[in-house]
Amino acid sequence: QRGMSVLEVVWPFVVDATQPEGDQLEEDSVRKILIGTYGEESTVRETIDAIAKRAQEEDEKVCFKTLVLLHRTMRDGSQPIVSVAIQENLGLMGTLGTGWQIPEGWHDGDLITRYRNYLASRQGQGSVDVTVGRFRHLSVKELFAEMPSLHAQLQTLLEAQVECQARGLDRDAVAKGFVLMMKDAFLYHRCGSEGIVNLLENFFTFDLPQAEQGLQIYNQFIQVTDLLVQMHGFAKALPRSLSGPYPELQPAPANLLTSLEQYRDQLATGIAPADMAALGYTAGSLGEHEGTTGMAGSFALNSKQLDIVLTKIDKLDKAANNVTEAKLVLSAEEAGREYRRRLQECKQELGEREEAVKKFQGGGSFFSFGSKKKTEADVREEQKAVEALEMAKLRVATVEGEAGSQSLAGMRSAAEERLLMELKAVSYTHLRAHETPEHLVCRLLLEKKKKINKYRHE
Repeated sequence: QRGMSVLEVVWPFVVDATQPEGDQLEEDSVRKILIGTYGEESTVRETIDAIAKRAQEEDEKVCFKTLVLLHRTMRDGSQPIVSVAIQENLGLMGTLGTGWQIPEGWHDGDLITRYRNYLASRQGQGSVDVTVGRFRHLSVKELFAEMPSLHAQLQTLLEAQVECQARGLDRDAVAKGFVLMMKDAFLYHRCGSEGIVNLLENFFTFDLPQAEQGLQIYNQFIQVTDLLVQMHGFAKALPRSLSGPYPELQPAPANLLTSLEQYRDQLATGIAPADMAALGYTAGSLGEHEGTTGMAGSFALNSKQLDIVLTKIDKLDKAANNVTEAKLVLSAEEAGREYRRRLQECKQELGEREEAVKKFQGGGSFFSFGSKKKTEADVREEQKAVEALEMAKLRVATVEGEAGSQSLAGMRSAAEERLLMELKAVSYTHLRAHETPEHLVCRLLLEKKKKINKYRHE
């Protein structure tokens, strides 16, 4: 409305989305708030101010629903502007931390506390960068610094999920919060898995202090993975319309821990990593145990296990062959043409949407419809036009954001990532699925290094 601030306009949407009556969030209002985050920066900041104000209401249903709304805004709102606005909102960050005490007697007090703790860890200055593929390329020093923080953040999330499950996933708002956390958890776990693969590649070159630290990280990974598997089971039992499909998830291979501990124990006797080969600690013999025959470069697997490994190695060969420079150049040229075509179409649509909005006298933003009095039908039509314009802007921004991935460098990076995912499928997934002897990891790591060298030389 004319003369009203953005905060005054968006506040009713926040209130409608988080009514104390019932267990459901008002999805229409949530959708409008999310669309509003794709507007001006000042609008986004006022929207976060409204959420921060609502989060301090002394009603536990309102408080919890507001946390779910905030989490949804973090995930689905315009980034990075939403994250920046949250981090700079001292009142909201104080509410998520210890700046606002939960009233005594709240039935969901523990749940709200743990949910706030997780959102604070997700958005605070100490939050971990969980860009996919990043942990795969960290140095050993960076890995030792960031893996414990990643596990701590995932542990905080899982503690909040345990509270959600204990309070009852039959409540709509609780189930939605649980599902949002589940989606975050899979991202954290994927980054953690990439970090573990990185760790295993380097583990058998570690000195004793590094081996001790590596073992601690692997034990933490086993613990959080086991708890995540439990939460995954609860998530799969929810209605598909609420949670959507989830990837399969299996416990981390605890039997690999034996080989890592054996290596650590050898180091503790004063034997240097370079001397391990002299003692038979090689890729062909590492992890041998009773009932398993170890040979240099070869292992005693049954025919079914060998067929599985060879099939995965064949997939790895195909992935490596697809990342040669010549093929990448052709792919980049083709993708560049498609990118320019899509960008032109999106910009044309954006121009049409802008013209449609201009036809309405007084223009206005998503939360304001101008000063001229209009009929309800006019207001609805203008709202549809403005929403269509915002979506057109979003499509243009999305396509423009793909520019880097269409370049030769982007193609090369994506191809390498696909190769690494195949490598992970050969080594880690096979070990989890079939519980084969621990020394199989070493053989597969050798295979991986050979494929990487092949890729680099081409």
